[in-house]
Amino acid sequence: MMKTNGNSLLIGLMILFLFAACQSTGPGPKAWIDQPLNSSEFTAGPITIQAHASDPDGVTAIAFFVMEEKVGEQQVNGERLENASILWQPPAPGKYQLSARGIDNAGNPGELAKIEIEVNGEPLATQTPTPKANIKDEVCSEAEVKAPILLSPENGAAIQGQPTLTWSYPDGTCHPASYVIDISPDATFKDISLGFGTADYNETSRAWPLPAGACYFWRVRALLQGADGPNSSVGNFCIAPIEVLVKVPSISVDQNANCRSGPGTNYETTAQASKGSELEILGRNPENTWFWVKPSESTIQCWISSSIGTLNGDPLKAPITKVAAQPVISPTPTPTPTPASPMFLVIPAVIDTTPPVISSIEFIPPIIAASGPVLCPGYVDVDIWVSASDNSGFVDVYAEIPSTGLMTWLRPTGSHFEQAVSPGSIPGTIQVIIHAYDEAGNHATAEASFIVIPCTQ
Repeated sequence: MMKTNGNSLLIGLMILFLFAACQSTGPGPKAWIDQPLNSSEFTAGPITIQAHASDPDGVTAIAFFVMEEKVGEQQVNGERLENASILWQPPAPGKYQLSARGIDNAGNPGELAKIEIEVNGEPLATQTPTPKANIKDEVCSEAEVKAPILLSPENGAAIQGQPTLTWSYPDGTCHPASYVIDISPDATFKDISLGFGTADYNETSRAWPLPAGACYFWRVRALLQGADGPNSSVGNFCIAPIEVLVKVPSISVDQNANCRSGPGTNYETTAQASKGSELEILGRNPENTWFWVKPSESTIQCWISSSIGTLNGDPLKAPITKVAAQPVISPTPTPTPTPASPMFLVIPAVIDTTPPVISSIEFIPPIIAASGPVLCPGYVDVDIWVSASDNSGFVDVYAEIPSTGLMTWLRPTGSHFEQAVSPGSIPGTIQVIIHAYDEAGNHATAEASFIVIPCTQ
């Protein structure tokens, strides 16, 4: 029998332990959905879903789901903090649950980050047939085929909503077999995945959904049977950002009611809420049974019971508002001899009305170095770092980019708040406005800060 040295056995066990410790056993990356915001409403059209994921082991992919069904997965670079986005076309109006999760370098999936949105309106039209006019029913030869002519949108146009692309063929003696429409985010046309082709030569116009808040280049090429014709000239246009509608919760008052200094009938009545009025819910108690409002007849905010009206929207969107210790209201006591006893000091209830203090804002990088013949190609992410303080504690800190319509939540990280955003691709100075809300419902807005995109036109 072979003898085993005790020290050798101990060293072997230590090596196995260290090897096991090197393997990733984490729960997977933490994910956030940055766009769209929870409870947003959209008109019918394509929607960009953007998410971030973070993991100490690195993030290799971000997967996207709609109603718990996977609709896409983007491979990323394996860094600690990564982001990705996809373009999703809702099949019909309705409410949808969107979710995303990160996958780390060891293949561990993280938990799903979930939001809900609502899509309104009719499904988008896909195409508009064009009459044959007087074109002869003969396919052009390779020697005869000509370049199509772009008609609309006008070159450099700014468009609200989905664009309708229209073109024509300049020769009435023959016609191509069909057309190919190239659409690209830049003039190099390296990425033409947004384009489409026609079934035949009769179609020379189509309403085509494209992501809002971006600019595009387009051209049309005539196709023959087995050969390509020349390209048209290049046109460009921009689509304005889609306005995101966020419902503010409110309560419709069904009866004349007292509005009190705190969330309870034992608080003093400070105002009246009239029957038929609709009051925005500025705050709530943790039990969601009393709401902090401002009646139209009053100059102060006060509390009303949830039982006196009908709720409109989700009151959980309103922040929880802190209230000082509730006072004790009792009948006037009958005078009695005062025994010798210690004195007690009654401290009145105090409501925090001091807004947060936003002390610093930092962009990394502050200047986006990019170039292009007309516009900056693609998007560039910028990290926003905000230092802020408040006595009551924070509920939310947001970064607003007015030029793109983007409102991004900044996540708390130690002593500051941070998030990576895409300021857009149009050159110039991009305005960023920081908003902070504390738990007492007070709101602070910092002076506008700026990100520079020094591209040349």
